[in-house]
Amino acid sequence: MKRTDVAQYTYILYRLSRMGISQASLAAKLGVTPACINMVIQGKRGSSALKDKLAKELGLNSWVALRNAVNDFEERLCGSEVSHA
Repeated sequence: MKRTDVAQYTYILYRLSRMGISQASLAAKLGVTPACINMVIQGKRGSSALKDKLAKELGLNSWVALRNAVNDFEERLCGSEVSHA
């Protein structure tokens, strides 16, 4: 099992919180279970289509744009010495 992508998880939960959206309501809107959304947010699973839909719900064009936003978020919080291993 893949380890949780902490920066991604933190960023997405932050965005959802700022938007006033719960994981459960996001899951319902996307037609999946809350457990499925949680696994995608943690970086443990998810189809490309689902990831892109999630990104669009957060106001980003694609999952790639979301990952870029996560990287920027992580650098602002942790500085430039962040490892992306």
